[in-house]
Amino acid sequence: MISDLLANSQNTETDGEWHRYEEVFLNQPQPIQDELVRVLRALVTVEGITAASRTAPLSLFPPGSPRRALVDAFLDSAARLLVADTDAGEPRLRLAHEALLTHWPRAREQIAADARDLELRGRLELEAGRWQAASGREKSRRLVAGLPLAEARGLVERWGDDLPDRVLAFVLASRRAAHRKTRYLIATLAAAAVALPISAGLLWAAIVWWGVRSVERELAFVSIPAGCYSMGSPDSETERYSNEGPVHQICLRAFDLGKFELTQGEWRRVMLHNQYPSQYEGDNHPVENVSWDDAQSFVRLMSFFGRHEYRLPSEAEWEHAARGGTVTARYWGERAQGGCDYENMTDMSLKNAFVDTKGPLPESIFVDCDREEASAMPVGSFKPNPFGLYDMLGNVAEWVADCYLLDYAKAPTDGTAATAANCTAHVIRGGSWIKFPRNLRAANRVSGASDFRSYLIGFRVERLVRP
Repeated sequence: MISDLLANSQNTETDGEWHRYEEVFLNQPQPIQDELVRVLRALVTVEGITAASRTAPLSLFPPGSPRRALVDAFLDSAARLLVADTDAGEPRLRLAHEALLTHWPRAREQIAADARDLELRGRLELEAGRWQAASGREKSRRLVAGLPLAEARGLVERWGDDLPDRVLAFVLASRRAAHRKTRYLIATLAAAAVALPISAGLLWAAIVWWGVRSVERELAFVSIPAGCYSMGSPDSETERYSNEGPVHQICLRAFDLGKFELTQGEWRRVMLHNQYPSQYEGDNHPVENVSWDDAQSFVRLMSFFGRHEYRLPSEAEWEHAARGGTVTARYWGERAQGGCDYENMTDMSLKNAFVDTKGPLPESIFVDCDREEASAMPVGSFKPNPFGLYDMLGNVAEWVADCYLLDYAKAPTDGTAATAANCTAHVIRGGSWIKFPRNLRAANRVSGASDFRSYLIGFRVERLVRP
């Protein structure tokens, strides 16, 4: 983890030095404190397993801006956190001591949270430099596509103009090249379809085939190990509902589960007849406003046109994956409090949105953080669970394969999905960003009709593992 690799930084200060940084930081107004994330992003990089400082032009911090005010405070002799040098006539900033990466807890925690993005930015800077230096066909070959492009676009969405201009230009050129290839393929297929009596069907099949194969290349899966666990919630779990029992032992084979909730970008390339169902639009946001029937259509098309077989996970598989090998109500502990780093949850930004006949609900039913963004968020925006899965207990709820049973008295014990003749409702797992914390537990389960759609419900896919 990044906390381990930060420990590789050289110690040049005593453990007490960080108190000076913290004091200077806390003496700043809130708008200036809020710029710490962007300042650290400009001055820290992660390469492989090492976190280190990097220089940044002083021009990134315009005079009079809150960001410049924070920089000036750290340059002041009272802090001595930053140093300004001149390189080829251009003023540049750097950290005074790399030891602050380990000695100042606030900086250490922020860098740990940004570690994946910092490492990705470094790779993109390297690729962008090679792209700028190339010419002719070599320049086109340097562009990224598929999953690397999806990761790059996600970073642009999260960081915006905090990224260097050459990286933004590189990602834009890659997107344009990908769009040109898509348009060329569609145009080629359309031209061929005109000459065929069954043109419409062939064109649809060709585009879906291309979409499925491109999605297959990008989908990330986590191999969930085989094992046994106690499914459901015990009577001692204070927030439980009666439909979460009786607790029973389940033993499962290993299986591959989507690392992230299915995104709108992935959905759009396969589901040509319903490309834009979601309320909170964004290629890297989870697809929502899709029914159980819609999700089944997606996995059927993926299986028919793809190289692998796909399906919705069973309820037992989903809960095993959500627990991540833990036995507590949530994979980070029993209480919802403390989960702000792990899930997009009902936080304090929503406390005034829920009003009953007597006024706002008490703050105790919300988790104690405020992200100021009350909506579904891009997949993978928070920390993963112990199995490496993201957004299992928040963001959007997820359809699973099972027909809904009122309890587990007659549920399968081998981990397969529950079925029933003339099934009228199916299981929904995982809670969502707007549900009260009680619903964000590994054992929590609700139901919805097969054709029910909501902006709070999406899904993730399972890839079958051949025996």
